[in-house]
Amino acid sequence: MPHSYSFRLYDTTGGAHTYLNSVVVTSADVNPSGIVFASPNPCTISSGAFCSAALNWTTGNVTSTQLTVQDSVGGGEVVFFNGGPSGSNATAPWIQASPHSYTFKLYDTTGGGHSFLSSVVVTGSAGSATGSVTAAPTTCSITSGAFCSTNISYNTTGLSSAQVTVQDSAGGGEVVFFNGGPSAQNVTAPWIQAAPHNYAFRLYDTTGGGHTLLSAVAVSGTTTGSISATPNPCQITSGRSAAATSAMRPVG
Repeated sequence: MPHSYSFRLYDTTGGAHTYLNSVVVTSADVNPSGIVFASPNPCTISSGAFCSAALNWTTGNVTSTQLTVQDSVGGGEVVFFNGGPSGSNATAPWIQASPHSYTFKLYDTTGGGHSFLSSVVVTGSAGSATGSVTAAPTTCSITSGAFCSTNISYNTTGLSSAQVTVQDSAGGGEVVFFNGGPSAQNVTAPWIQAAPHNYAFRLYDTTGGGHTLLSAVAVSGTTTGSISATPNPCQITSGRSAAATSAMRPVG
């Protein structure tokens, strides 16, 4: 509660105690105050699954503070930072996109207390996911047996998980070839066959349970062969004809 103080001035010359004047001083209870904010908010997820936001706060009539955070998807309120009356650029590098949102609460902890002052909700924006899938080679050569190999690679931005599928034009549906993170290199497909087979590899963004097509590449196989004749040229030694032996070596 407010207090008031009366200060009185006396003349004490020669041992006297004569009242001369007075002044009254009062005090008022001043409530603690504070505000917390985040920058940027929302933050943009440009690669991977996370982005960063910096938390800043200022207070009045406060000597110590605590900042807590709670994720809307699950989990309780946990301590993010304990500090003095103000703070700047306390980084939270784990902000995720919807359905996640993060409530940061500022408390006055002066004298062992825990009084709520302010809060801010921070979110992440996934932006537009992009990606491309490639094959090396796109046409592989079958040098023996019935198959050849190609290596599938992909790179993406703005997503945390991806899937590559494959579909054979000669029959059968689209099936999963590979599940992975934002990028993958040289995943081998060793079963590429020649025509009439042709293989469509498709890259999807599967972040958050989605399935959005980003890119595709077509892969095919080809066979090679050779034919020879012995001798060549052949020599006509009598009559009008000569004999030669031919050999054809198909591959595939």
